[in-house]
Amino acid sequence: MNRRQSMIALAAAAAGPVLPTGARAQSGAADYPDKPIRWVVPYTPGGVTDETARVFGLHLQQAWNQSVVVENRPGGASNIGNLMVIKSPADGYTLLLAAPPLATNPALFGDQLGYDPIKDLQPVSHLLWNPNAIMVRDDAPWRTIDDLLRDARARPQALSFGSAGIGTMNHLGGEMLKRAAGIDMTYVPYKGSMPVQQDLLAGTLPVASDNVAAYIQQIRAGRIRALVILGPSRLTALPDAPSMADVGYRDFDATGWIGASCPAGTPMAIVEKLAVEMARCAKLPQIRERFENRGFQMVGSTPREFAALIAGESTKLQALVRELGLKV
Repeated sequence: MNRRQSMIALAAAAAGPVLPTGARAQSGAADYPDKPIRWVVPYTPGGVTDETARVFGLHLQQAWNQSVVVENRPGGASNIGNLMVIKSPADGYTLLLAAPPLATNPALFGDQLGYDPIKDLQPVSHLLWNPNAIMVRDDAPWRTIDDLLRDARARPQALSFGSAGIGTMNHLGGEMLKRAAGIDMTYVPYKGSMPVQQDLLAGTLPVASDNVAAYIQQIRAGRIRALVILGPSRLTALPDAPSMADVGYRDFDATGWIGASCPAGTPMAIVEKLAVEMARCAKLPQIRERFENRGFQMVGSTPREFAALIAGESTKLQALVRELGLKV
Protein backbone atom coordinates (compact mmCIF):
# COMPACT_ATOMS: atom_id res chain seq x y z
CA MET A 1 0.00 0.00 0.00
CA ASN A 2 1.49 3.35 -1.04
CA ARG A 3 1.27 6.61 0.91
CA ARG A 4 -1.79 7.82 -1.01
CA GLN A 5 -3.70 4.59 -0.29
CA SER A 6 -2.64 4.66 3.36
CA MET A 7 -3.94 8.21 3.89
CA ILE A 8 -7.30 7.42 2.30
CA ALA A 9 -7.65 4.23 4.33
CA LEU A 10 -6.86 6.06 7.58
CA ALA A 11 -9.35 8.83 6.81
CA ALA A 12 -12.04 6.29 5.99
CA ALA A 13 -11.35 4.34 9.16
CA ALA A 14 -11.64 7.48 11.27
CA ALA A 15 -15.35 7.62 10.51
CA GLY A 16 -15.89 4.54 12.67
CA PRO A 17 -16.91 0.92 12.12
CA VAL A 18 -19.44 -0.01 9.47
CA LEU A 19 -21.35 -3.09 8.53
CA PRO A 20 -19.97 -5.25 5.71
CA THR A 21 -20.86 -3.85 2.29
CA GLY A 22 -22.98 -6.82 1.31
CA ALA A 23 -25.09 -6.67 4.48
CA ARG A 24 -25.94 -3.02 3.96
CA ALA A 25 -26.62 -3.33 0.24
CA GLN A 26 -29.18 -6.11 0.78
CA SER A 27 -31.48 -3.88 2.81
CA GLY A 28 -33.75 -1.49 0.91
CA ALA A 29 -32.14 -1.86 -2.53
CA ALA A 30 -33.64 -5.14 -3.72
CA ASP A 31 -35.88 -3.45 -6.32
CA TYR A 32 -33.33 -0.84 -7.40
CA PRO A 33 -33.22 0.16 -10.20
CA ASP A 34 -36.70 -0.22 -11.59
CA LYS A 35 -36.51 2.75 -14.00
CA PRO A 36 -33.81 4.52 -16.08
CA ILE A 37 -30.86 6.17 -14.35
CA ARG A 38 -29.60 9.60 -15.41
CA TRP A 39 -25.84 10.21 -15.18
CA VAL A 40 -25.00 13.92 -15.41
CA VAL A 41 -21.57 14.80 -16.78
CA PRO A 42 -20.75 18.47 -16.09
CA TYR A 43 -18.41 18.61 -19.09
CA THR A 44 -18.67 18.57 -22.89
CA PRO A 45 -19.06 15.29 -24.80
CA GLY A 46 -15.99 13.48 -26.05
CA GLY A 47 -13.59 13.92 -23.13
CA VAL A 48 -12.41 11.35 -20.62
CA THR A 49 -15.10 12.28 -18.09
CA ASP A 50 -17.80 11.72 -20.68
CA GLU A 51 -16.22 8.44 -21.77
CA THR A 52 -15.97 7.21 -18.18
CA ALA A 53 -19.68 7.78 -17.55
CA ARG A 54 -20.62 6.08 -20.82
CA VAL A 55 -18.38 3.02 -20.28
CA PHE A 56 -19.44 2.48 -16.67
CA GLY A 57 -23.04 3.41 -17.51
CA LEU A 58 -23.18 0.76 -20.23
CA HIS A 59 -21.92 -1.82 -17.74
CA LEU A 60 -24.62 -0.85 -15.21
CA GLN A 61 -27.21 -1.02 -17.97
CA GLN A 62 -26.14 -4.53 -18.96
CA ALA A 63 -25.92 -5.71 -15.35
CA TRP A 64 -29.33 -4.39 -14.30
CA ASN A 65 -31.27 -4.33 -17.59
CA GLN A 66 -32.16 -0.67 -17.06
CA SER A 67 -31.16 2.27 -19.23
CA VAL A 68 -28.40 4.59 -18.03
CA VAL A 69 -28.70 7.90 -19.88
CA VAL A 70 -25.60 10.12 -19.92
CA GLU A 71 -26.53 13.81 -19.95
CA ASN A 72 -23.81 16.40 -20.64
CA ARG A 73 -24.37 19.70 -18.81
CA PRO A 74 -21.11 21.67 -19.18
CA GLY A 75 -20.46 25.19 -17.99
CA GLY A 76 -19.51 27.21 -14.94
CA ALA A 77 -16.44 25.12 -14.12
CA SER A 78 -18.78 22.11 -13.65
CA ASN A 79 -21.18 24.05 -11.37
CA ILE A 80 -24.17 23.83 -13.74
CA GLY A 81 -24.11 20.05 -13.75
CA ASN A 82 -23.22 19.80 -10.08
CA LEU A 83 -26.20 21.94 -9.05
CA MET A 84 -28.53 19.97 -11.31
CA VAL A 85 -27.67 16.78 -9.45
CA ILE A 86 -27.79 18.39 -6.02
CA LYS A 87 -31.33 19.63 -6.72
CA SER A 88 -32.50 16.23 -8.00
CA PRO A 89 -34.43 13.72 -5.87
CA ALA A 90 -32.17 11.71 -3.59
CA ASP A 91 -33.44 8.37 -4.85
CA GLY A 92 -30.44 6.92 -6.69
CA TYR A 93 -31.76 7.72 -10.17
CA THR A 94 -29.54 10.78 -10.74
CA LEU A 95 -25.75 10.41 -10.62
CA LEU A 96 -22.95 12.94 -11.02
CA LEU A 97 -19.62 12.39 -12.73
CA ALA A 98 -17.41 13.71 -9.93
CA ALA A 99 -13.97 15.28 -10.50
CA PRO A 100 -11.48 17.66 -8.77
CA PRO A 101 -13.58 20.84 -9.26
CA LEU A 102 -15.71 19.53 -6.39
CA ALA A 103 -12.61 20.04 -4.23
CA THR A 104 -11.42 23.34 -5.72
CA ASN A 105 -14.60 25.27 -6.54
CA PRO A 106 -15.38 26.37 -2.96
CA ALA A 107 -12.10 28.31 -2.93
CA LEU A 108 -12.31 29.47 -6.56
CA PHE A 109 -15.87 30.81 -6.29
CA GLY A 110 -16.21 31.62 -2.59
CA ASP A 111 -19.68 32.74 -1.50
CA GLN A 112 -20.88 32.74 -5.12
CA LEU A 113 -20.74 28.95 -5.35
CA GLY A 114 -24.17 28.39 -3.81
CA TYR A 115 -23.62 24.82 -2.58
CA ASP A 116 -21.33 22.73 -0.39
CA PRO A 117 -19.88 19.74 -2.28
CA ILE A 118 -19.17 17.88 0.97
CA LYS A 119 -22.62 18.36 2.51
CA ASP A 120 -24.80 18.35 -0.61
CA LEU A 121 -23.38 15.31 -2.40
CA GLN A 122 -23.00 11.67 -1.40
CA PRO A 123 -19.84 10.01 -2.80
CA VAL A 124 -20.50 6.63 -4.44
CA SER A 125 -17.21 5.34 -5.86
CA HIS A 126 -13.80 6.58 -6.92
CA LEU A 127 -13.56 5.02 -10.39
CA LEU A 128 -10.09 5.94 -11.63
CA TRP A 129 -7.02 8.12 -11.27
CA ASN A 130 -6.39 10.62 -14.09
CA PRO A 131 -2.63 11.33 -13.98
CA ASN A 132 -0.90 14.54 -15.01
CA ALA A 133 2.66 15.08 -16.18
CA ILE A 134 5.23 17.71 -17.07
CA MET A 135 5.76 17.42 -20.81
CA VAL A 136 8.01 19.03 -23.40
CA ARG A 137 8.59 18.67 -27.12
CA ASP A 138 10.91 15.76 -27.85
CA ASP A 139 13.65 18.04 -29.23
CA ALA A 140 13.57 20.31 -26.15
CA PRO A 141 16.95 20.91 -24.46
CA TRP A 142 15.81 19.24 -21.22
CA ARG A 143 16.22 15.46 -21.27
CA THR A 144 15.15 14.95 -17.65
CA ILE A 145 13.05 16.80 -15.09
CA ASP A 146 16.26 17.69 -13.23
CA ASP A 147 17.51 19.46 -16.38
CA LEU A 148 14.34 21.53 -16.51
CA LEU A 149 14.44 22.37 -12.80
CA ARG A 150 18.08 23.48 -12.99
CA ASP A 151 17.30 25.76 -15.93
CA ALA A 152 14.23 27.21 -14.19
CA ARG A 153 16.25 27.98 -11.05
CA ALA A 154 18.94 29.69 -13.10
CA ARG A 155 16.40 31.79 -15.04
CA PRO A 156 13.46 32.74 -12.79
CA GLN A 157 10.27 33.48 -14.77
CA ALA A 158 12.07 32.97 -18.08
CA LEU A 159 10.31 29.66 -18.74
CA SER A 160 6.56 29.35 -19.08
CA PHE A 161 4.21 26.41 -18.65
CA GLY A 162 0.69 25.98 -19.95
CA SER A 163 -2.29 23.95 -18.81
CA ALA A 164 -5.97 23.51 -19.52
CA GLY A 165 -7.47 26.27 -17.40
CA ILE A 166 -6.95 28.29 -14.23
CA GLY A 167 -7.53 26.25 -11.07
CA THR A 168 -7.65 22.90 -12.85
CA MET A 169 -5.71 19.95 -11.52
CA ASN A 170 -3.33 20.38 -14.46
CA HIS A 171 -2.61 23.97 -13.46
CA LEU A 172 -2.35 23.22 -9.76
CA GLY A 173 0.07 20.37 -10.49
CA GLY A 174 2.44 22.83 -12.12
CA GLU A 175 2.09 25.24 -9.22
CA MET A 176 2.75 22.44 -6.75
CA LEU A 177 5.92 21.54 -8.65
CA LYS A 178 7.08 25.17 -8.52
CA ARG A 179 6.72 25.20 -4.75
CA ALA A 180 8.20 21.78 -4.14
CA ALA A 181 11.24 22.43 -6.34
CA GLY A 182 11.75 26.10 -5.49
CA ILE A 183 11.40 27.38 -9.05
CA ASP A 184 9.49 30.22 -10.69
CA MET A 185 7.90 29.61 -14.09
CA THR A 186 5.29 31.85 -15.70
CA TYR A 187 1.84 30.31 -16.07
CA VAL A 188 -0.05 30.53 -19.37
CA PRO A 189 -3.73 29.47 -19.15
CA TYR A 190 -5.48 27.76 -22.06
CA LYS A 191 -9.07 26.73 -22.78
CA GLY A 192 -8.51 23.00 -22.96
CA SER A 193 -5.71 20.49 -23.51
CA MET A 194 -5.81 20.57 -27.31
CA PRO A 195 -4.57 24.18 -27.71
CA VAL A 196 -1.88 23.50 -25.07
CA GLN A 197 -0.68 20.51 -27.08
CA GLN A 198 -0.77 22.45 -30.35
CA ASP A 199 1.42 25.24 -28.96
CA LEU A 200 3.78 22.73 -27.36
CA LEU A 201 4.24 20.95 -30.70
CA ALA A 202 4.62 24.27 -32.51
CA GLY A 203 7.38 25.34 -30.13
CA THR A 204 5.59 28.46 -28.91
CA LEU A 205 5.07 26.93 -25.46
CA PRO A 206 8.11 25.30 -23.84
CA VAL A 207 6.44 23.25 -21.08
CA ALA A 208 3.01 21.72 -20.47
CA SER A 209 1.56 20.57 -17.18
CA ASP A 210 -1.36 18.53 -18.41
CA ASN A 211 -3.31 15.32 -18.56
CA VAL A 212 -1.33 12.27 -19.72
CA ALA A 213 -4.20 10.68 -21.62
CA ALA A 214 -4.57 13.71 -23.92
CA TYR A 215 -0.92 13.40 -24.98
CA ILE A 216 -0.35 9.64 -24.99
CA GLN A 217 -0.44 9.26 -28.79
CA GLN A 218 2.03 12.09 -29.32
CA ILE A 219 4.30 10.65 -26.64
CA ARG A 220 4.29 7.21 -28.25
CA ALA A 221 4.92 8.80 -31.65
CA GLY A 222 8.06 10.42 -30.25
CA ARG A 223 6.88 14.01 -30.66
CA ILE A 224 6.38 14.81 -26.96
CA ARG A 225 8.28 13.58 -23.92
CA ALA A 226 6.90 13.17 -20.41
CA LEU A 227 9.67 14.37 -18.08
CA VAL A 228 7.88 13.33 -14.88
CA ILE A 229 4.52 11.98 -13.76
CA LEU A 230 3.04 14.40 -11.21
CA GLY A 231 2.16 11.62 -8.78
CA PRO A 232 3.67 8.97 -6.52
CA SER A 233 3.94 6.07 -8.99
CA ARG A 234 4.85 5.26 -12.57
CA LEU A 235 2.19 4.42 -15.13
CA THR A 236 1.72 1.13 -16.91
CA ALA A 237 1.24 3.07 -20.15
CA LEU A 238 4.51 5.03 -19.74
CA PRO A 239 6.88 2.79 -17.76
CA ASP A 240 9.97 4.86 -18.65
CA ALA A 241 8.58 8.14 -17.31
CA PRO A 242 9.69 8.65 -13.69
CA SER A 243 7.24 9.53 -10.95
CA MET A 244 7.75 12.41 -8.52
CA ALA A 245 8.74 9.83 -5.91
CA ASP A 246 11.42 8.51 -8.28
CA VAL A 247 13.04 11.95 -8.49
CA GLY A 248 12.99 12.58 -4.75
CA TYR A 249 9.58 14.16 -4.00
CA ARG A 250 7.87 11.36 -2.07
CA ASP A 251 4.97 13.39 -0.64
CA PHE A 252 4.00 14.93 -3.98
CA ASP A 253 0.66 14.04 -5.60
CA ALA A 254 -1.15 16.11 -8.23
CA THR A 255 -3.10 13.26 -9.76
CA GLY A 256 -6.60 13.95 -11.04
CA TRP A 257 -9.46 11.63 -10.21
CA ILE A 258 -12.86 10.67 -11.57
CA GLY A 259 -15.73 9.11 -9.65
CA ALA A 260 -19.47 8.99 -9.15
CA SER A 261 -21.60 10.87 -6.63
CA CYS A 262 -25.31 11.38 -6.05
CA PRO A 263 -27.51 13.79 -4.06
CA ALA A 264 -26.99 13.79 -0.30
CA GLY A 265 -29.68 11.78 1.46
CA THR A 266 -29.75 8.98 -1.10
CA PRO A 267 -30.44 5.71 0.82
CA MET A 268 -27.13 4.09 1.68
CA ALA A 269 -28.37 0.70 0.56
CA ILE A 270 -28.72 2.10 -2.97
CA VAL A 271 -25.39 3.93 -2.75
CA GLU A 272 -23.71 0.68 -1.72
CA LYS A 273 -25.35 -1.27 -4.51
CA LEU A 274 -24.11 1.25 -7.05
CA ALA A 275 -20.60 1.22 -5.56
CA VAL A 276 -20.32 -2.57 -5.58
CA GLU A 277 -21.30 -2.76 -9.26
CA MET A 278 -19.01 0.12 -10.24
CA ALA A 279 -16.09 -1.50 -8.42
CA ARG A 280 -16.77 -4.74 -10.23
CA CYS A 281 -16.75 -2.87 -13.55
CA ALA A 282 -13.42 -1.19 -12.72
CA LYS A 283 -11.82 -4.62 -12.27
CA LEU A 284 -13.03 -6.12 -15.56
CA PRO A 285 -10.00 -6.93 -17.76
CA GLN A 286 -11.44 -5.27 -20.85
CA ILE A 287 -12.23 -2.08 -18.93
CA ARG A 288 -8.83 -1.98 -17.23
CA GLU A 289 -7.04 -2.47 -20.54
CA ARG A 290 -9.11 0.24 -22.24
CA PHE A 291 -8.24 2.89 -19.67
CA GLU A 292 -4.81 1.85 -18.39
CA ASN A 293 -3.42 1.64 -21.92
CA ARG A 294 -3.97 5.42 -22.11
CA GLY A 295 -2.43 6.30 -18.76
CA PHE A 296 -5.32 5.99 -16.31
CA GLN A 297 -5.21 3.90 -13.13
CA MET A 298 -8.37 2.00 -12.22
CA VAL A 299 -9.73 2.02 -8.66
CA GLY A 300 -13.38 1.18 -7.92
CA SER A 301 -13.67 2.20 -4.26
CA THR A 302 -16.26 2.12 -1.50
CA PRO A 303 -18.35 5.24 -0.75
CA ARG A 304 -16.39 5.83 2.45
CA GLU A 305 -13.04 5.66 0.68
CA PHE A 306 -14.20 8.12 -1.96
CA ALA A 307 -15.56 10.49 0.70
CA ALA A 308 -12.19 10.40 2.46
CA LEU A 309 -10.39 11.18 -0.80
CA ILE A 310 -12.64 14.16 -1.57
CA ALA A 311 -12.26 15.53 1.96
CA GLY A 312 -8.47 15.26 1.83
CA GLU A 313 -8.25 16.77 -1.65
CA SER A 314 -10.56 19.63 -0.63
CA THR A 315 -8.33 20.58 2.28
CA LYS A 316 -5.13 20.40 0.24
CA LEU A 317 -6.31 22.05 -2.97
CA GLN A 318 -8.41 24.83 -1.43
CA ALA A 319 -5.41 25.89 0.67
CA LEU A 320 -3.31 26.07 -2.51
CA VAL A 321 -5.96 27.99 -4.45
CA ARG A 322 -6.24 30.58 -1.66
CA GLU A 323 -2.46 30.84 -1.36
CA LEU A 324 -2.22 31.54 -5.09
CA GLY A 325 -5.12 34.01 -4.92
CA LEU A 326 -6.97 32.30 -7.76
CA LYS A 327 -10.50 33.33 -8.63
CA VAL A 328 -12.88 32.35 -11.43
